[in-house]
Amino acid sequence: MYGLHNASVNRAYYAMFQAAIAALTKYGIGKPSDKWKHDFVQAQFAEALIHRRKIFSSRFANSLITILGRREIADYDTTQTNEKTASRTLRLAQNFVEQVREVLLK
Repeated sequence: MYGLHNASVNRAYYAMFQAAIAALTKYGIGKPSDKWKHDFVQAQFAEALIHRRKIFSSRFANSLITILGRREIADYDTTQTNEKTASRTLRLAQNFVEQVREVLLK
């Protein structure tokens, strides 16, 4: 069962990551090189779209970095993700992606 929790955390993070990329692209922020880097996406989403332009809720300012940490544990650590952490992660990802979706569809 833990393997499913780990996979859930992984997929939740990547849903958020792709949603953040979609938002950055919509607001004219392109990737700095040939690929989107995790630290760049997190930093630009928080700084440009939350703090500076106030497009997204400030409650999401640290969400990507928080869930990235959980994903790295789920993917690379011998520690298994428990159900409570997986559920919290999924809920945060759903809220994040839904807010991005709402903004992009305006």
